[in-house]
Amino acid sequence: MQHNHLNRLLALSITALAIPLLSGCDIYNLFNRSDNSLSPSSSLHVNDFEGYYQTTGSSPCTFHDIGKLNESPYLPSKGNVKVLVVPVEFSDYPFSSETLDDIASLTSGSAESTKYWESLSSFYSKSSYGALNLSFVQTDVLNVGTISNFVKNAETKGGVSEYDSAPEYAMAEAVRKYKSTNGNTSTKELDSDNDGYIDATIMIYSAPDMNNNDALERYGNLFWAYCYAPTQEVDHPNYSPVGYRYFWASYDFFYTGTTNAFGRHTGVDAHTLIHETGHLLGADDYYNMNAQGGETNEPSGALMMMCYNVGDHDMFTKLCYDWVHPYCPTGDCTISIKPSQENGDCIVLADSWNGTGFDEYLLIDYVTPTGLNKLDAETVYPEYVGHLTETSFKKPGIRVFHIDNRLVYGIGYDSNGVFQAQGLVSDKDIQNFSSYNPVVTYQGQKAYGFAVPGVSNCAIYDCSLFQKKGFELISMIQRGGRYTWSEGGAATSADLFQQGDTFTMEKYKAFFPNKTLNNGKSLGFSFTIDSLTSDQAVISFKKA
Repeated sequence: MQHNHLNRLLALSITALAIPLLSGCDIYNLFNRSDNSLSPSSSLHVNDFEGYYQTTGSSPCTFHDIGKLNESPYLPSKGNVKVLVVPVEFSDYPFSSETLDDIASLTSGSAESTKYWESLSSFYSKSSYGALNLSFVQTDVLNVGTISNFVKNAETKGGVSEYDSAPEYAMAEAVRKYKSTNGNTSTKELDSDNDGYIDATIMIYSAPDMNNNDALERYGNLFWAYCYAPTQEVDHPNYSPVGYRYFWASYDFFYTGTTNAFGRHTGVDAHTLIHETGHLLGADDYYNMNAQGGETNEPSGALMMMCYNVGDHDMFTKLCYDWVHPYCPTGDCTISIKPSQENGDCIVLADSWNGTGFDEYLLIDYVTPTGLNKLDAETVYPEYVGHLTETSFKKPGIRVFHIDNRLVYGIGYDSNGVFQAQGLVSDKDIQNFSSYNPVVTYQGQKAYGFAVPGVSNCAIYDCSLFQKKGFELISMIQRGGRYTWSEGGAATSADLFQQGDTFTMEKYKAFFPNKTLNNGKSLGFSFTIDSLTSDQAVISFKKA
């Protein structure tokens, strides 16, 4: 999304600090973890049908599990989870009482209380089909003095030397004050996975976004919206959890879609909060950062929450959060699915599938301009009016994504933000991820390593094994077989498959440059959309 193009760089720079860089780090101490440091996941189960099956139970590998392995935890994606919310006030820009009320409405309120769309709580309850119930503990206002004093204190007291990581200092101060008021064990309720860290901290600061105030540009990325994790080692006594992963944003982002022609706010807008919480949960950005240099290619089709901040989360993201249980064809079969907004119905099509979101496959769902998609299907989100010539999907249809989310293992990121992979994580290890400890070789010695998705929608961030392959993490296959993303624009209802349409690898070879999947194997299936009604789609699959 336009105002968040730095997010991928920021996320990588932090991950690179949580996962050591190749240069100048003593990696062996950091890799010294025991095999029992990861909590077990439930085994993968399936329901068998004629020619296909459906996964049930908990996925053995999710974004949250990967965060545990890499000792850089994400916000849990299931259960009852409390998040700490800190209003950070600069003396130069004091909060109004109305803004403080808006923070509460936008996080904990109902959809109706926003007078626009959804609150953070209501969105994630609906998007997860009730699997994730977020609640929020809002602290008293943390006054950090003037902006210049805040930056100075962050450098001297917090040991933070860069503007864009100064919020670590604010987070530490907020947690310290919260404990002093509520008791040293008061943060236990904010650590639902009992790893010693507060699950997530949202800090809303009282200064404008730097795009709305030229005087703030001198502070670099400080006055922006982004997610981060600490750049310095954090002690985490389990009896008194401390802050770790956080989101930092201006109150300005609350009003992107709700400011009328007279400059008045008609409600509060959660789009940016929802997108950044997607990062707190482990998802990447799906836009192409190369577009900053003039490239127009947006392979995902752009219109999704983790790309251009609009609509619901896509089914790939939900699969990695463990919110959905796909059907998977094994032979000739016919499968009926409801609109994915209703219950998360979707289909995974692959030469073989390891049962998780971390593999290569086609992902098929019946997408409709209803529910969480409705607002952005009917109105252009203001910030992106320069990008989009049409709004989101006005007509229901079958959406088909090609996903390449294979996991790789290695020793970490180099100074250019490229993960130095030493191989693919096997399906066996993914299905037993709770006990997985990848062993890597570095300068002739063995050490425990890390595992991450190997492909990004921005090729410069593909891992070292795939960087020159041209693979994409998530790409939308356009109805008709013509690939137009290289010409810019975003997906419309015309890109959705309709009744009577048939998919074969040969017909859609423009989306598979190697005539195969990226893994070198044939998909081995074709499918036809038999019927589409308002309440279901019927799709027939044929195995080659």
